[in-house]
Amino acid sequence: INITYNTNLAFSFNLLQKWLDNLKNFKSGGIMVSIDGTGDIYQYIRHGSDFSTLNKNLDYLIANTPKNFKLRIDVT
Repeated sequence: INITYNTNLAFSFNLLQKWLDNLKNFKSGGIMVSIDGTGDIYQYIRHGSDFSTLNKNLDYLIANTPKNFKLRIDVT
């Protein structure tokens, strides 16, 4: 099974780790990350989100995306 997932990474680091671990069950896929600005602009658009959490999650995702998955990052 192949899977494609679109996310804004506005969730906890622990959930990100579990989510990436579950991707090992798929043959291949894609991860598309949508980032709506930086710093205060990001936090204004994604009310309740924290830009430092996004940075931490993104760094982890880049380093740990399964090799059989394509990673795409869109900044809007």
